[in-house]
Amino acid sequence: MIRILIHGITTKTDALAAAKLGANGLGFILDKSDERYIEFTLARDILHDLPPVMCNFLQVDDYDTELLRNMVQKLRIGALIIPIEAYKTEFESLGCRLTLTGTAEEILDHASTTAAKRQYLPRDVELGQLHDKSAQALQIWRDVNEAHHLLIPCKAEPATLPTLLDRFKPAGLFFQGGTESHTGLQDYPRIQAYIQAIHSIVERV
Repeated sequence: MIRILIHGITTKTDALAAAKLGANGLGFILDKSDERYIEFTLARDILHDLPPVMCNFLQVDDYDTELLRNMVQKLRIGALIIPIEAYKTEFESLGCRLTLTGTAEEILDHASTTAAKRQYLPRDVELGQLHDKSAQALQIWRDVNEAHHLLIPCKAEPATLPTLLDRFKPAGLFFQGGTESHTGLQDYPRIQAYIQAIHSIVERV
């Protein structure tokens, strides 16, 4: 199954609508410098009303282990988005999945030196770019995907997904901005179009 993950949710209405439409995970940003930042109390209220089957993930600007542990417990977080350069082994004890984000080069280097099964989110590779890589380069990414779990940023149009995903099926498609009508506000028909496109593809075994 290729999951649909929508990051940068800013309102409860958008969160509930995305969940109802079939999104598999929603992300929230507690970094005050980000244009999609929301306060901790709002994130808590939104998460409280979401179905328990949702995988909720969090991007924060402070990587103190105890602070993150507190957030995971209070917000029912399934995954944390952490830059590879900020990663610490103590994070493994937080009780949730770690999504490490970095450049393609950083991810390939990091993934090749660890046996831990984590999620990786490339900052500089999108679905269309990955599809266009050489057969050898694509095989390398496939190997990383099988050993770990890749979340691939996607800004491609919904109608192009079946073709783009024919050769490469990541664990999830990561949307930040691609499902919005305006910054921080979701476009529901667009979310629905992406989900319908994914459902039309043979699911990953």
